[in-house]
Amino acid sequence: MTQVERLSALDELARALSGEYRLVDLSEALVPGQWLADGHYRWSQTPRRYELRQWISPGGHFQHFVDAASQVGTHVETPAHIADGARLPDGSPISPGDVPLETFFGPAAVINCDAARRAGDGSRPLVSVEQVRAARPHDIVLLWSSTPGPNGPALSDEAARWLADLPIKLIGEQHVVLPNEPHRLFLGRTDHPIPIMEELKHLETLSRDRVLFFGLPLRVHRIEATSIRAIAFEPIA
Repeated sequence: MTQVERLSALDELARALSGEYRLVDLSEALVPGQWLADGHYRWSQTPRRYELRQWISPGGHFQHFVDAASQVGTHVETPAHIADGARLPDGSPISPGDVPLETFFGPAAVINCDAARRAGDGSRPLVSVEQVRAARPHDIVLLWSSTPGPNGPALSDEAARWLADLPIKLIGEQHVVLPNEPHRLFLGRTDHPIPIMEELKHLETLSRDRVLFFGLPLRVHRIEATSIRAIAFEPIA
């Protein structure tokens, strides 16, 4: 990100905080299972593993041990997620804590993928290069579809390659599958790999095709992914 792009993002944030933008939460709500300190258990409402064990410190304060999948709810995946992902100069995998912070905020292109066409072999509809051409260099790209599950669209290899070569700096999806080759194209880039956000929510509520996006991960190492709180600032005027 250039100095001009940084200043532009900060200017947009300042105007957002002054009331010129609508704040939209793009994160999945998580309800983990919980063992209470008194021995009672509250059942999880989250599909992937997310379990809490409550304990009480000597000072009488409640705390929790957390046992959770790394890719639970709205999360970001980094090159450590794949065997041929980009690596640090010392050869170690790139984890969320290794990715520059400015990767996770900035101008974003919001792209509706409902027009994706199904291939003749009966596979998922594929998102084409033409459908993602609204993306600009160094954008965050947010792909969404109103069709969840096995009938939802997938990002084509050609579209993924076009976005990676642009290049964008971060990509996220809501009901749009990113198959193995797009994962390799984004996470395997040796210069500025492109993290992948999954399980975004509420993108369909955005009325603008460009927003200011924030999705900050934990500064954690030795892991391939971590949860994020994803939000969009959408212009009101």
